[in-house]
Parts: sequence; structure tokens; C-alpha cells
Amino acid sequence: MAGPPRGGESFLQFWFTVGDVGPLWFAEVLLVMSLAYAAYRALRARSAARSGIVDAGSPTTVDAEPRPVRFRAIAGLVAVLTVATFLWRLAVPSGTYWEVVGLPSPAYLPQYVILFVVGLLAVRRGWLAALTVRQGRVALVVALVSLALALGGAALATAPGAGLLAQLGASLAENVFAVSTVVALLVLFRERFSGQPAWARWAAQNSFAVYVIHPLVLVGVAMLFAPLVAPAGVKFLILLGLSVPLCWGFAHLLRKIPGVSRVL
Repeated sequence: MAGPPRGGESFLQFWFTVGDVGPLWFAEVLLVMSLAYAAYRALRARSAARSGIVDAGSPTTVDAEPRPVRFRAIAGLVAVLTVATFLWRLAVPSGTYWEVVGLPSPAYLPQYVILFVVGLLAVRRGWLAALTVRQGRVALVVALVSLALALGGAALATAPGAGLLAQLGASLAENVFAVSTVVALLVLFRERFSGQPAWARWAAQNSFAVYVIHPLVLVGVAMLFAPLVAPAGVKFLILLGLSVPLCWGFAHLLRKIPGVSRVL
């Protein structure tokens, strides 16, 4: 996140000159990866057209029969993530901040990219439907156990004088927790929360727009109530109670503008 406006500088001047995307760093990373994938698909389609081959790997193509996901495949993903994370953090340690692009977590870039690719493959190959309830239960247990290991490993890896073994162990525990949590939640929501009421569908449709505009709403409401003398907890509840409906309301109205809903 960016710091407060500099002395003698208005909020708008700060907003447009600080060069920090703030909480939109996530959208920035996702946009870059999506553009890279779109470029890859375009190049592959052009190559297939020149060769007279029907591109069976179209973005909308999904395998008719879901391919089973085996435990060894999940373990293999953890291994790949662990090695990539460990090697990457030798050059980009935890806590690194890339000011030029406003990225607060470049130490996690290998995980972002690998899991983005795995997500694309999972949709095409039916992996989400192929995960079993047993795998979800095992993953939940592993996630709960590995949470403490991941927190402890992160503390050891970032301590002064931490060796390579500690960093490797921290990368392993972190990725075991991440992958097991993903698997457990995918199975849980597929089995228990596959349907959505109307209000949930509406919220989901507007959620990305809320993510994009929420800093403006939060800062505006916070500045409005800055003169209020009250405990921090009270101010937090006021900010929460006003900002949540305002964010969704503004997002809904914004997406009513022609063309905006195609982006947000």
C-alpha cells in the first residue's frame, strides 16, 4: 500500500502521481497473466490455421470425461511449487517490494503463475469435478496440520542467519498448506455450496467492480468521519456499516454504464 499524501499535496495529486497501484496489485498481476495467455492462444490459433489443423485446444474446449486426479499428482504439484519457490526466493526473498510496479509480494510470483496455469488445465481437463470427497477430507486434515508448520517455517526462514535448509522447509510447508487448502475448499464448495441464491449471484457479478473501486469509497468515508471523536472500534464499525453497501451500490451503478460490465 502507498503511504499518506506528502506535505502540501492534495489527495488527487497523490493518487495520480504516487505510482502505486495499492490493493489493485492483484488485478494487475491477473491482468498480465491473462494477457499473456490470450497472446499464447492467439499465436497457437494462427499457427494451427496456417497448418490447416483444427485447434482442439480452444479456450472453450473441455474434456468430455473428467480425468481422475490422483494423490501423487497433487504431491507432484506441491513439489514443483516448493522447488520453484525456494529457488526464486534466493534472489527475491520474502518481504521484497517492487516499487516500480507496486507489487508487495513478488516473492510469491512463481506460485501465482504455476497455479494460474494449473487452473486453466483444471477447467479444460475436468479436474474440479474429478476431485473426490475423500481427497477433500484428506486435504482438510493436511491443511489444518500444515498451518502451524507453515507459520513456524516462515518465522524460521525469515530469522537472521536462516540457512538454506530452513528456507526449503518453509517453502515446503507453505505450499503443502496452500495446495491442501485449495483442494479442500474446492471439494467443500462443490459438495455443499454449488447453488447460489439470487442475492449471491448479484454479489458475485459485482464483486470484481467492488474490488476495483473500494479504495476510493473507503478513503472517502474515512476522510468524512476523520473529525469524529470516538474509539477506533466505533469508527471501524461505522466505516464498515457504510462502506460495504456503498461499495456494492456504486459497483452496481457503474456496471450499468454501457460497456463497463464487459471489463468489470
